[in-house]
Amino acid sequence: MGCRMEELNNRNSLKEYDLIYFVFSTQRDGKSPEKYEYILTWKEYQMEYIWGCFQAMVFMKRRDWAESLYYNYKKMIEMERSKRRTRSAGEESRKSWENTEPLWEMNLCRGRAMIAYWIDKKLTEAEEYLVKALNVTFPDWELEDWKGFRISLIELENALALVRVWGEQGNACRNSGSKRNLLAHCGHYIEKYVTDKEEHAKIYSKYAWVEAEERINAGDAKGALSLCMGAVAELGRFGIEYFMIPLLKKMGEIYKIIGNCKEETKVKQSMDRMQMRYEETRKQIENHEPFLSKGRCDKYLGVLVRLRKRFLDRWYPENSIFWNCSQRIYHLDCEMVKRERIARGISQEELADGIYQFGGEIGRFERREVMLNSRRYKEITRKLALPDKRYLHDIRTTMQEVLELKRDLQFCAGKHQYDGIKVLLRQMEEKLDMNVMENWRIVRYYHNVVAINERSRPYEEILSEDLKLLELTWSIPLEALAEQAVLEPRKRRAKNRKGEKSKKPHRKKKTIYRPPFKMEALLLNQIAILLKLLGREEEALNLYKGVTRMIEKSVVRPEYQYGTYALLLANMAKTNCSIEDDEKVIKLSLRCGKIGGVGVDYLTIACAMQDDSSNRECCIQMMKDIYSLFELLDDRKNMLALEDYFRGEFNMEINEN
Repeated sequence: MGCRMEELNNRNSLKEYDLIYFVFSTQRDGKSPEKYEYILTWKEYQMEYIWGCFQAMVFMKRRDWAESLYYNYKKMIEMERSKRRTRSAGEESRKSWENTEPLWEMNLCRGRAMIAYWIDKKLTEAEEYLVKALNVTFPDWELEDWKGFRISLIELENALALVRVWGEQGNACRNSGSKRNLLAHCGHYIEKYVTDKEEHAKIYSKYAWVEAEERINAGDAKGALSLCMGAVAELGRFGIEYFMIPLLKKMGEIYKIIGNCKEETKVKQSMDRMQMRYEETRKQIENHEPFLSKGRCDKYLGVLVRLRKRFLDRWYPENSIFWNCSQRIYHLDCEMVKRERIARGISQEELADGIYQFGGEIGRFERREVMLNSRRYKEITRKLALPDKRYLHDIRTTMQEVLELKRDLQFCAGKHQYDGIKVLLRQMEEKLDMNVMENWRIVRYYHNVVAINERSRPYEEILSEDLKLLELTWSIPLEALAEQAVLEPRKRRAKNRKGEKSKKPHRKKKTIYRPPFKMEALLLNQIAILLKLLGREEEALNLYKGVTRMIEKSVVRPEYQYGTYALLLANMAKTNCSIEDDEKVIKLSLRCGKIGGVGVDYLTIACAMQDDSSNRECCIQMMKDIYSLFELLDDRKNMLALEDYFRGEFNMEINEN
């Protein structure tokens, strides 16, 4: 694999491929798989879940569990291999299998490398499996020139992990020349081809950390410092916590090497072209004098370490190249279909009409006993007016530029930069087909974000429009959301000795509705905000409670629904002044490697604790930590608001040295 450009251009549509191949392909296309929502089959979700548990056991150093989960993952792959090889398959299915099999093999090699490195501490064995992982998907990785190749970020991680292992082997490693060349190839590829800003931040932070060590060994401490500075700035811009701690620690080591004299405050002048990848980074660095001085590094590191110590289990890694920040949203196809069907009052027989001969086939699918082929899945979802694609985003476009505009819109909304939202909206409207419902709906949503801030329209009018936008795909009324918080999932009826299900008198039972898609979650959140502004706070709280409980009671774990769950849970906690819920959302954010909203969530806890005078000193320290987080993320609006609040409450300056 490690495809060349001509292969990339001639490849068939990705829509029917397995999840792992879809992620690889979008990365090789220069796009971000994080921009998509994923509708998974039960088997795909099981594989994702088992792989996640395997990684956790590796970092916990629980070898027996890690080996057991690795075996289960491998067994699922072998079962799928056997099934696909024996059945008569069409050309499209055959191509899908040929592309997917080496990626599974690569993952297995990655897994063995993780066990060897993190549990057994066997660098030679880890090196062997990392080389195998690279050879499976990118056999040309040792070439002197990668020109013309397109590789995924996962393959770049394999290469960086190999460089790390070579570096730790020290004098025992005979690959110093290969290490230098491979690292240079990775840096050049990241600079030239990883154009998605957030994906660039994630992979560049890992590259900068490994490259910084090489520069230190070569006597270029200032160059190493500039690399780490640029990486921290990029991670901060996108609210990414993961891999920030090792970078800050590395900078602390470098400051010890070069000393903290006046000359070092000018170190930004020597930043190389890689570190200055974006004009925004340059401006940010120049405006924060001295940007990331030794004192600031120590302060930010202390805050992040304290947060991890309080809210994360010890096993969570801080410097594994194979761990990542994640914000993907997973939905389970059978759960989604079942709950939407019941909400619409459609029987299994009615849904099966024209698709299956017997209605029982729908029941088998909803019970996860069978998987749907693409044709029948599309027929069922179209009947229910659900998305008929496995991988989707909340606007309909093939232009990467538009997806980037949407990401920038989310960024501006998070920073309360409403003038920026207006500019981006105009650009989006010029590029999108506004006759498509999904495009029209997301544009209207962001127009309403601006209208709420500027109070340019009555709140009742905006609320009415939002409800109509939500009802395009949402099948239960808001009044029913309060009862969703107390409903429990249906249990299967027990079987008697003859193997027959026990008969119970038929009665209509209310059912939990499906978790929202991302666009629905944004609308639900905006509706709750409007309800609070209109003095209907109890209705807003009921909305939050109902939707968050839907997500929690889904088969899909909340961490696989971070993009919707964290937003709704955090706002519910603020509405209810709930320390418990805020702690829950901070834990979830840190588990997923995100920190953009942690400052506000932590502030809610501090304010709730402040009512008890015995917590005064603790609250002061918490608020100073929160201010440092806002500073690290360049969240100026919240910095200023917290300065005023702190001065009024404690009669002192929050940023006093």
